[in-house]
Amino acid sequence: HFNPDLEEDEPAAVTAFRDLVREADGLILCSPEYAHGVPGVLKNALDWLVGGSEFVGKPVVLFNATPPATYAQASLTETVTVMSGRLVREAYVEVPLRGKSLDEKAIAAHPEISAAVRAGLAAFARAIRE
Repeated sequence: HFNPDLEEDEPAAVTAFRDLVREADGLILCSPEYAHGVPGVLKNALDWLVGGSEFVGKPVVLFNATPPATYAQASLTETVTVMSGRLVREAYVEVPLRGKSLDEKAIAAHPEISAAVRAGLAAFARAIRE
């Protein structure tokens, strides 16, 4: 768990996570919503990045796989903004998967869902190149 007292001697997994974020051209965040919020494990991971520079200016897009759930998206938007990430709003994707039993192959084969994901990824790639 995130503990600011450990930042000087952070766990190896945190150092590796920071390195991955630093090296990434952009970040896609997709989170379920639980009790009107982001799951604690995702928030914990982001908290470890708050004190560093890895996230600053990094292009970030949010995917929402359970619309009309909006609280987690709003929370992630606020967190990314506070962390100085560069939200790529034109690449946001909302894919209504709730109540569907679709694996990755079925999602890729679904015309509307795959079109939305492809359009979001294309917009995100354009934003990264800018």
